[in-house]
Amino acid sequence: HMPGVEQEWTVVTNGAQPVHGDDVHYPEKATLFGPVAVIPHEFPEISVRAIDVEIPELDREKTRSDKALDLAERLLARAKGEPGVVRSDTAEIVAMVTRDLAGAESDAVLGYRGGRRYRRSYDHTRVEQAETSNLKAGGTYLITGGLGGIAMSLADRLARTWKANLVLVGRSELPPREAWDAWLTEHGPGNAVSKRLRKLLAFEAAGIEVMVAHADVADLAEMERVVASAVDRFGGIDGVIHAAGVIEENLIQLKDEHEIDKVLTPKVQGAMVLDRVLEPHTPDFVLYFSSTSTALGIPGQVDYAAANAFLDAYARRPRRPSDPVPLALAWGPWREVGLAAESSADVVG
Repeated sequence: HMPGVEQEWTVVTNGAQPVHGDDVHYPEKATLFGPVAVIPHEFPEISVRAIDVEIPELDREKTRSDKALDLAERLLARAKGEPGVVRSDTAEIVAMVTRDLAGAESDAVLGYRGGRRYRRSYDHTRVEQAETSNLKAGGTYLITGGLGGIAMSLADRLARTWKANLVLVGRSELPPREAWDAWLTEHGPGNAVSKRLRKLLAFEAAGIEVMVAHADVADLAEMERVVASAVDRFGGIDGVIHAAGVIEENLIQLKDEHEIDKVLTPKVQGAMVLDRVLEPHTPDFVLYFSSTSTALGIPGQVDYAAANAFLDAYARRPRRPSDPVPLALAWGPWREVGLAAESSADVVG
């Protein structure tokens, strides 16, 4: 990258976006859409377009990565204007990408399916309240990031409306139950731990069963222990809300690997760990808390946008009829609660 020099970048993926209602076979590639969205906002001289393609069968003996590499080499040669053999089974893709490389449209997310070109766009729509719900009165719901503001708000709604049993999973440790009264006496009302304790006490007073689990959602062994304990106590898990997350706002050139890993791990690895530990228990749904940062490309949030792009794609991965219904909701900032209302380095839960 040369500051001040206008550049156009093109990212070509396969199986990373649900272009026409299809499944996303490689959700891990969707993390690229974080940089795709954020780079033009942090570096105004750079425009970035993304193109997601379908790769047909090139050779039955080749692995998927080999096929992708073959296509990438052909695209690179064509972009450089070099002659080369383009196989007939990929000629259409190469031709379509070449036309987009020569076109004027920038900062676009495109997809090719069945010889058609699609462009991602957004529109306003009104979401009506559903007449039916996957929630169950007296059901058991596990919430990651369960001690954060947003998760606590959800837990409160589940408790008041559905009389649900709650399994709140978070990395923040609380004092032992017998020390709660003393803690509240010794600490002011603005103390973060005190706020959580008062909410938990309110659940108790309302007759709501709450299990608070200190665990890292990205740790397979810890989550196996949590799920086993929850199933032993409540008899099963009816639904999961994956609301864990971290923001470490910083410009791309100032981020380091540790900072990026801290943001990606709870959302990306956490989602995959949940998928693994929930497999024997078949909850009705898994709801992933994503963010509008992926679409907006907010400066300083390249890793956060990447993590949420993964969740959006992971919710569209192929699944069996017996698997929980996956859903990703891309939230904007919540008033008074959530990461936007906290320090940029705070952990939810």
